[in-house]
Amino acid sequence: MTCLLCSFSTRSAAVAIGWNDYVTFESFSTAIVDKNLSLKTAIWRNLWDDNVALAKHARQFIELGLETASRKAELVKLAHLSG
Repeated sequence: MTCLLCSFSTRSAAVAIGWNDYVTFESFSTAIVDKNLSLKTAIWRNLWDDNVALAKHARQFIELGLETASRKAELVKLAHLSG
């Protein structure tokens, strides 16, 4: 599974620079990907089998992370302004 903004520090950095563009998420599972392609790309286990559910979860995860990072940035800004 690969997610551009999976780490909190990466999400915080994206918020800090005002990133307002596409965010991608990719994940592979032998349950969905062709067997030969799975072998060639070293996909060795089924991480999921419902791509719609995975996409919904990924979107929610990224949105929640960005919202959390935004709130953190606001709190840090307020602390510096009042300090």
